[in-house]
Amino acid sequence: MGAPVAVFGYCRAAELGRTLGALSACRGFAGHPVHLFLDGARGRSDSPGVARVRELAGRLDWPNLTVHMAEHNRGLRQSVLEGVSELVAAHGSAIVIEDDLLLAPAALEYFSAGLDKFADEERVKAVCGYQYKLQPPAAGNGAFFLPFASSWGWATWRRAWDPFVERLPGLINLAFDRAFLRRFDRQGIIAASTMLKGQQQGLIDSWAIL
Repeated sequence: MGAPVAVFGYCRAAELGRTLGALSACRGFAGHPVHLFLDGARGRSDSPGVARVRELAGRLDWPNLTVHMAEHNRGLRQSVLEGVSELVAAHGSAIVIEDDLLLAPAALEYFSAGLDKFADEERVKAVCGYQYKLQPPAAGNGAFFLPFASSWGWATWRRAWDPFVERLPGLINLAFDRAFLRRFDRQGIIAASTMLKGQQQGLIDSWAIL
C-alpha cells in the first residue's frame, strides 16, 4: 500500500465533496489508505454543517477508507497535529489534504514519488503540491526546492514531523524576535509574521503558520 492520505473536514460538505471526488479520481487512489478526520461542532451554529459532512462521510463506500469522528471540537490546529502524528507513527509518512483543495489526477503519484526520493534526505522536510506564483525554474524540471512549506496539499515523513511537533512550545515565542520575523516574512514579501502573532495572541487557530 502507498502512503496514507489524511483528509481533514469540518462543516463544509460541498467543498469536502469536491475534494473527495478529485481525490478518488487520482491515479493510484485505490492503493492508498484514506483517513477522513472530521472535527466536532463548536456550537449550535456549526452543528448543521457538521451533520451534513458526517452524512456525506456515511455515504462513502470506499474499501480503503477509515473515518475518524471527533466527539468534541478540537480546532484545525489540534486536528491536524493529532491526525498527522497518528499516521506517521503507524506508517512512517503521510499525505495531507484539507477540505478546500482540488487535486490533479497525478497528485498522488507526485507525492508518492517525492516521499520515496527524499525519504532519507534530512534537508527536505515536506513535499508540497501548491505552486506559488513565481517564475519557475528551467524548462523540464517539474519540481524545485523552497526554504518554506505550503499547507495546500503536502506530504511528510515521521523523521521530519516528530521534531517539528516537539519544537512547537518554543516556536510561538519567535513572534517577539524581530530579526526572526524579518526572515520569516522574506524581507517583506509575505505577511507570515502577522499570522504568527495572531496565533500567539489566540486570535487564530492555525497549525500551518507554526
